[in-house]
Amino acid sequence: YLLTAVRQLSGVHLQRFTLFVHGRRLRVRASEVAVVNASTIGFQALRWSPDIKVDDGQLELCILRAVTVVDLVRVFVHALLGRQRFEPALRIIPITGGVTIVARRDMPIQADGDIIGCSPVHVVLVRQALHVIVPPLTHS
Repeated sequence: YLLTAVRQLSGVHLQRFTLFVHGRRLRVRASEVAVVNASTIGFQALRWSPDIKVDDGQLELCILRAVTVVDLVRVFVHALLGRQRFEPALRIIPITGGVTIVARRDMPIQADGDIIGCSPVHVVLVRQALHVIVPPLTHS
């Protein structure tokens, strides 16, 4: 996340992406495209959206169009205030199945901050694939 922010501050140009989601093709120009299942971006106070839930059975496709430092600061402030839906540089699309992301030129793909390959990438939601064991609630 920090590397992405540094790249944003250095004036990254918008890249062309073709997204295949819900049986439709969507062409966008963006500084970043992310598929997320959790709302936080690095630390608890910074979120893609307060509406994103890890257990809601869907993913979110986040399309960021921040080119200048002013764009990035505005997105950051909106994220800290929980007002992402009012940020014109950020578009969030709920995904109930999968998404394919094709970049105009090959780009590195990250998963949890680690490079895992190059574009294109296909991400599919696998419901109930992760089993979590938690202790029972205790009432005191």
